[in-house]
Amino acid sequence: MIKGIFRIACFLFFPLGLFAQQLTHLESKGDYFHVYSLEIDSGKLTTILLPLSITGMSFQLELDESFEGTYILNGHDRKDIHPNTHDKETKYEGLYLVSELILFDPAISSFQLYTTLSSGKMMLHFYHAGSPAKPQKKKHANADSSDCSKPISIDQSAWRAGLPAPTVLPTYTETDHIVIHHTAGSNSNTDPLSAIRTIYIYHTETNGWDDIGYNYVIARDGSLYDGRDGQGQVEEDFVKGAHFCAKNSNTMGIAIMGTYTDEAPPDTAVETGIRLLSWKLHKDGLNPLDSSIHPRGTTNYLPVICGHRDGCATECPGEFLFDMFLDIRQEVWQIIQNCPPLSVTEAKTGFSFSFYPQPAMNLIYIQFSDELNQPARVEIHDLNGKLQLDEFLDHSNSSMDVGILHSGLFVFSIWRGGHVYRQLMIKL
Repeated sequence: MIKGIFRIACFLFFPLGLFAQQLTHLESKGDYFHVYSLEIDSGKLTTILLPLSITGMSFQLELDESFEGTYILNGHDRKDIHPNTHDKETKYEGLYLVSELILFDPAISSFQLYTTLSSGKMMLHFYHAGSPAKPQKKKHANADSSDCSKPISIDQSAWRAGLPAPTVLPTYTETDHIVIHHTAGSNSNTDPLSAIRTIYIYHTETNGWDDIGYNYVIARDGSLYDGRDGQGQVEEDFVKGAHFCAKNSNTMGIAIMGTYTDEAPPDTAVETGIRLLSWKLHKDGLNPLDSSIHPRGTTNYLPVICGHRDGCATECPGEFLFDMFLDIRQEVWQIIQNCPPLSVTEAKTGFSFSFYPQPAMNLIYIQFSDELNQPARVEIHDLNGKLQLDEFLDHSNSSMDVGILHSGLFVFSIWRGGHVYRQLMIKL
């Protein structure tokens, strides 16, 4: 653990005792998270000599202060400091003003700071991602085929190796909307493993969250990282995240590494995103061209595939990425049309169901393979993904009136214990 008081200088080489300030250590967790306070030296470009190398940092100020006019220089690379409008429900909300995360690739051991703040202290949060072994991608059945399965991904336990794992059990939420983000990091980053580990530390230590905020993170080279950890309790795409300004229920969050305000994301990242969206929307029976209410119980409509800015006061996911959404939705729609039919999915518990008569006319009866300890939610979607019927059933009420449905083919879904089970249903 790093302790004590460290010196910073107004110039990289300075006469001992001149223009000296104090960088004071306040807190450390292992070698990955450190907090220091800094006496503000207004109007001077000050070189900060760090006691350790860092892969990321953020700033903390009092609520009545501002980051306006504050920036850092890393070589010739200038980074203006902006308040964090990307995240909500953090431990500092209403108490302090905290900046966006700044990522460094490669790690740095010094930088220059300029601020117009006139007095007082600022807090510096330093993050060190470490140097774990490169993780192996997690293979999924038929992941390289055209059957709309999930793309090959890197498991949380692999990219998170050496960092503390989440200790709070995940929360399950059904998915109505997929929210797209950018991470607002550098577009020249060549080490996505370091970036996602730094984001994880920022989210868990500075924001105070249980886990990384996103369900999935896509690197610029197209690598897919599993985000929020289901911990064997919940399928990872149904884990409630922390990415949509305190309106996270019934959403899944995907973040693409980089900043897309002034340039488009690379094709490699977009292609992985399209495959991930196609897998998720196909298996959940959602229509990428549709909109539905969010949050549930309100009158606010949100596209099924939407951007962070659609529901929150932020530029995320950047103008260039946001402008691609119409084409992305259309491409996902075309892919889903060629996916194989949905079939029954049985969980490890062996649960299954059947219904009769088939084809159906008016009333159908549902049989479950075991006792239901709590009601199961039943949804019937048409093949365009539009919800047609929605009920809760148990053994005392295991029939359903489908007489209002038009003739055709439908997807019959039962949600139970964090899993969804599906069969195709024919209506005469």
